[in-house]
Amino acid sequence: MCGAAKMTCCVAPDGSVYPCAFLQESYFYAGNVLEQPLEEIWRRAGSFNLLRSLKKEACTACPRFDLCHGGCPAVAFFLKQELDCPDPECIRQISEQE
Repeated sequence: MCGAAKMTCCVAPDGSVYPCAFLQESYFYAGNVLEQPLEEIWRRAGSFNLLRSLKKEACTACPRFDLCHGGCPAVAFFLKQELDCPDPECIRQISEQE
């Protein structure tokens, strides 16, 4: 289950804040703790709110959804350039191939 922007975030050495250590790209930049409080960034950052509202519709009916909740959005983003597509490392897809 992905905790990005819900339970965790990443603060880079220069103070830049991102929703996840794997999403340290300008598109996901949320702010800088040297310029504003982390609490404010946590509540207002667009990239955080985007990840919090993410619904992987293709995954919600999956009988294994309770195990992964749609997988890692970062993996999906870097491999498919989409956040809301199923994780390419999907548990169900892997088990169906075996």
